[in-house]
Amino acid sequence: MAEIRTKDSHKTPVKTLNRAENMAQRIRTGVKVTEKHSAEAAQSTSEDSYNARNADSFESGVKNGASETAHQSAKLTKKAAKKGVDKVESKAKEAIRKSRQKKAEKSVRQAQSNGRTATKAAQNSNAVKTAETNTKAIRTKTSEVTKKTIKDNAAKASKQTVKTAGKQSVKTAKHGIRTAQQTAKSSIKTSKEAAKVAQKTAKATEKAARTAVKAARAAAKAAAKTAQAIAKITIKIIQAIIAATKSLIAAIAAGGWIVVVIILVIVMIAMLLASVFGIFYSGEDSGTGMTMRDAITEINDEYNQKIEDIKSSNTYDALDMSGARAEWKNVLAVYAAKMNMDPDDPDEVVTMDESKKRKLKEVFWDMNEISHNVTSSGSSSSGGNTSSTTATERVTRTLHITVTHKTPDEMASQYHFSQDQIDSMHELLDSSNDALWSSLLHGITISGDSDIVAVAQAQLGNVGGQPYWSWYGFSSRVEWCCCFVSWCANECGYIDSGIIPRYSVVDDGANWFKGKNQWLDGNETPSPGMIIFFDWEYDGLDGSGDHTGIVEKVENGIVYTIEGNSGDACKENHYSVGHYEILGYGFYTQNNSSVSGTGDTASQVWTRLKSYGYSDSVVAGIMGNMMRECGGDTLDLDWSIVGNYNGDEYYGLCQWCLRYTPVGFKGSPITVQCDYLKRTIQSEFAAYGGNYGGITYDEFLRSDTRTAAIAFERVYERCGSYSSEDNRRANNAEVAYNRFHT
Repeated sequence: MAEIRTKDSHKTPVKTLNRAENMAQRIRTGVKVTEKHSAEAAQSTSEDSYNARNADSFESGVKNGASETAHQSAKLTKKAAKKGVDKVESKAKEAIRKSRQKKAEKSVRQAQSNGRTATKAAQNSNAVKTAETNTKAIRTKTSEVTKKTIKDNAAKASKQTVKTAGKQSVKTAKHGIRTAQQTAKSSIKTSKEAAKVAQKTAKATEKAARTAVKAARAAAKAAAKTAQAIAKITIKIIQAIIAATKSLIAAIAAGGWIVVVIILVIVMIAMLLASVFGIFYSGEDSGTGMTMRDAITEINDEYNQKIEDIKSSNTYDALDMSGARAEWKNVLAVYAAKMNMDPDDPDEVVTMDESKKRKLKEVFWDMNEISHNVTSSGSSSSGGNTSSTTATERVTRTLHITVTHKTPDEMASQYHFSQDQIDSMHELLDSSNDALWSSLLHGITISGDSDIVAVAQAQLGNVGGQPYWSWYGFSSRVEWCCCFVSWCANECGYIDSGIIPRYSVVDDGANWFKGKNQWLDGNETPSPGMIIFFDWEYDGLDGSGDHTGIVEKVENGIVYTIEGNSGDACKENHYSVGHYEILGYGFYTQNNSSVSGTGDTASQVWTRLKSYGYSDSVVAGIMGNMMRECGGDTLDLDWSIVGNYNGDEYYGLCQWCLRYTPVGFKGSPITVQCDYLKRTIQSEFAAYGGNYGGITYDEFLRSDTRTAAIAFERVYERCGSYSSEDNRRANNAEVAYNRFHT
């Protein structure tokens, strides 16, 4: 009987695995090339920079190295993604291989066992055939011998014996043949089943391999998107790094290690941008024509329009608005964790486009809900004559609009966030990132967490004003624009320090700033943080204040504001510079140092120095010296003046010698110069108080105008010509005192 062959059940899966291996090999090859190029670029940049010997060549080396690194960092981002994919694919391939190998080996063992059974049966069948042949030969030979040598009775007995033996042998042989046939059929059936199992395994393996390849392609695609966005944004970061490095060139010998550090920093930045923290860089246009702020503005408009639609579609006599929408930083933290760490389809959050804007809108409206209802209340009155009384009832319909929002943790539960997503979301919302949120959401850099602009921004979307008018002391709603400004100022500590007044009437606030000579006319250009006052046209532009708010920023001739009680809500509005309904601006020491259009540097210096707690006499004494140093003995101070004497360069209000000031001090504005004076004046009195009879800093702070001027001259300025300078500077101080003292 022919040998039974079984199907080799593992050929097809091996072929499928080879495809997956080929794909993985191509990915690994690309990664190796990237690693090689990145290493060569880093080495080349490092060697070139190490040979630099002056500031120009060093800066050139940094720029070249940074440019190359920007290119390589994009590739490294792909590399990271490919490595992750390769690792997943390798594990999947190994698991599939082991499973297939185990099943295939089992199939082969079963087939071999069945084959041995069939072979044995076949051998039994051959034995039966041999027995039949031998029986025939015996029968013939015995018959011939019997005729010749044995008697008839012996021949008869011999024939009977042979007949019985032959029948028994044939019966046994037939049974063996049937057994062999059944065994062969069973073996073939088993082999077919093994082949089916192997085929199913092959299909499962192929499906798994395709899934792995699909995942690899998706990850590579996501990495490519991130890399493209990172490349554009990283260039700006590189430029900032180069600008910052310039100040170090004079102090640090050119060395390759600096470039290496810069490369490492840029690589870390690339990794940062690829994470949830990339959200902080989405304020830049990466080539899509849309930024995060563009998307937020559109969604805010949609939110405000829904409230206006509710108002216009209902008839009411009174409006009651309450609640607040979610802060934008909370919305974006949820969005970033959801998008960047999605287990099925992760995506970078550095860029903004139409698709991502739709997803951001979904998150926003999942977090915020606007509801409304109308209630009616009535009152009756009576009137009549001697003969009859007529009763009338007046019904007041009140429209109630309520805004409610969910917290980030509630959204994490709704979206079934993993623990990693929750942790990342909380990390984004940490208070240490407040300045980054302000920069992203509003495009400004604030001086600290207590900045009034940042406080006001956090209130956007609140309606009804209850937190503000109740804080002020009112038991029921009032027109609350002044309460809002006062509340924000109080949050910054500005009211306690006397920087901004606490006011509930618009004119009270405006008159306070005017009385302090801290007033800017409405046709001037303000700075962020100034308090804006309006005189509305509808009541006749009568010169009195009707409304107030906070200047958020000024861009391209447009003043952007944050106002409380604008449509009974905290809103962002904007007006052209010099808009006819702007009455003016109140400014104070925490504003930007230089107020465009004022032309009054002396007023700004006076306000800034007063904010430190100095008396009018002390401030006047200091300014009397500034008038001598940079004003030509007048109050027309030149805060950016540069001078040279005996080989040294001098700068600013006090003509500081740049040899002793911090790196980059030249070019610093008024506030920075005043702050530097405050930081250094006490130590100067401790070191040089002997120049004026041993006067101490505390004695200086209690001195009169002329004494303060002479003490500052001898201890801080140390001009040397005391006999001719004492009276000159003291006289200047009296002019300043008479100009600003109130």
